[in-house]
Amino acid sequence: MGIKKNHLERYRQALLAKRREVADKAALAADIDVAPKASEDMEQALNSYEHELAISRKEGFWSQLRLVDEALRRMEKGTYGLCLECGEEIAPTRLQVVPWARLCLLCQEDEERRAALDKRDESYWLQGELVEMEG
Repeated sequence: MGIKKNHLERYRQALLAKRREVADKAALAADIDVAPKASEDMEQALNSYEHELAISRKEGFWSQLRLVDEALRRMEKGTYGLCLECGEEIAPTRLQVVPWARLCLLCQEDEERRAALDKRDESYWLQGELVEMEG
């Protein structure tokens, strides 16, 4: 069936607007000084936390920018709106909310479940390592 041309143009405009928004935020984040400052222990811990938070935000902006750019490339290739996992069409309601979506809702949920399990397994593994180190 595919996406109607007028809907495709709406998604393209939404993606371009999101790209500008994220690029602006990424540029502002790049201007933030993320170098940790040496000082008292409590202040140093806060500075370290702020440093990690700033780096995480920058990475988030670049990650979202990459997703938007990938969606724009899929538009050019004629594969926009198709799930990269199962090949089925992504629901128009999903694309309206997340125009850079790579996966249909079912595949996205599966991916999130797998990621949660991997994180849980990693957490258990790390806890086991701590027990061995302490013991």
